Amino acid sequence: MSHYLFEKMSYQTFPAKIFITSIDYSSMHWHYDGEFILVLKGTLEIKLEKTEWLFNAGELVFINPKLVHGMKRTNQDNICLIIQLNERFFQESKHGIQQYAFFLNSQQRGLEPKIDIKIYRKILAEIGLISLDKAASDYRLKSKIYELLAELFENAEHEIRQFANGQETDDSEQLLRIIAYVEKNYRHSDIAQAIQKDFGINEKKLYRFLKKTTGQSFRELVQRYRLDQAKYMLSFTDKTILYIIDECGFGSENTFYRLFKMDVGVTPFVFKQQSVHQMATEQVNGYLDFDQSEAVTRLKKLCRRLNDND
Repeated sequence: MSHYLFEKMSYQTFPAKIFITSIDYSSMHWHYDGEFILVLKGTLEIKLEKTEWLFNAGELVFINPKLVHGMKRTNQDNICLIIQLNERFFQESKHGIQQYAFFLNSQQRGLEPKIDIKIYRKILAEIGLISLDKAASDYRLKSKIYELLAELFENAEHEIRQFANGQETDDSEQLLRIIAYVEKNYRHSDIAQAIQKDFGINEKKLYRFLKKTTGQSFRELVQRYRLDQAKYMLSFTDKTILYIIDECGFGSENTFYRLFKMDVGVTPFVFKQQSVHQMATEQVNGYLDFDQSEAVTRLKKLCRRLNDND
């Protein structure tokens, strides 16, 4: 998964991306596309704006376009099916822009769809299997995706947000601008003062806005991003810890070590050693091949179990 706050999707011939992966962590980020996540194995923590959810195997969620979210693994390994759909599926241009926002979350009570949620689970699993079948035609895959969208629009709880042509989407757009600013300027020690000046917003107003939309203060948002960047550099580069401290804008060794230990539970050195060992183990064991094989088995079992319950 991307370690950046904005994730840009790219498509080839059809505005959808389907893949199976094991998720370690992803910092709070956003994209213009809608995203289905079906957990096939283990558990996964997902934070949707300021609410955290724990999803077990067989559970699913739809993440609306422009919704700020982050993910991280638990103490269990996970395998997840992810389907990303272009934002144009969720907009209509009639008297301005209508943006659909859906409520489809197997953990959320009170906003259940009109149909049994196992129907969504079954269609997602079928899409996963078709995407891995080289003999399947593109039309077969597209038909299933449109079936999924039909069930989403017809049976999932949703709201329609109307915006005049050219009108910004108030809190959502403001939050996206703040996040993009953090992504570009997190290295600077004076980022808090700089954003207040550049956005024409005082400290208290910025604090209240972010607490309302993300549950975090600006300081916590920047700190979270710096820590995620440091983890990424420790795991996937050979940069020294001193270089990472400077590059990520921590200011001092003491600050970095204290924040890192509080967040991860181990020192940066131990974390780096564990990451090196994990990558070496995965290469020796053929982790990706095993992961895909197990994913196929779980998708087939899920489809059979759901068919038996029909």
